[in-house]
Amino acid sequence: MDNLMMSFIVFLVFLGIAFVIWVIIDLFQKDFSMTEKLLWLIVILIAPLLGSIVYFIFGRNRRESA
Repeated sequence: MDNLMMSFIVFLVFLGIAFVIWVIIDLFQKDFSMTEKLLWLIVILIAPLLGSIVYFIFGRNRRESA
């Protein structure tokens, strides 16, 4: 049981890391100014999972609708 729990935790960690990497790649592909990109990057790097979720909810679609 401990081995299964450890495998699940490792899976969640890798999933979180993959999500953060995907958000950073998405950020630099968007049409933001360099200042906006740097501000979002700082938010994502200070609080990786929370910052990525905030970017995904608020920042990602901002330029698409404008």
